[in-house]
Amino acid sequence: MLLIEANLDARDRHEEVLRAAGYDVCAIAACPDTGELSRAAMVLSDVPSFHWLQEQRARRLPPTVVITEDERAGVTACLCGAADWVPVESDAAYLLGAVDGALRSTPERGR
Repeated sequence: MLLIEANLDARDRHEEVLRAAGYDVCAIAACPDTGELSRAAMVLSDVPSFHWLQEQRARRLPPTVVITEDERAGVTACLCGAADWVPVESDAAYLLGAVDGALRSTPERGR
């Protein structure tokens, strides 16, 4: 799992939740290199990084869940191809539900 989140507190909190649930997490603050992206089973990303990833026209963009404080930005991200979105301050169960749902939508991916 590739976690891209500029907000250090949110990144640390989300990384902790994901690791506790058994996910292997690579957490970064900014846009990934192509190697990191190609190895990711899925991406959990802030809004600016999600839009940057879309602009790169990656050959394979893994299922992506967007992290945002703004409901409108979350819905827009989903309309632009994100599998789901979660509020920055979402609880662990909500975050894991969105991540698990995105992974279930692509059967060849997993923890």
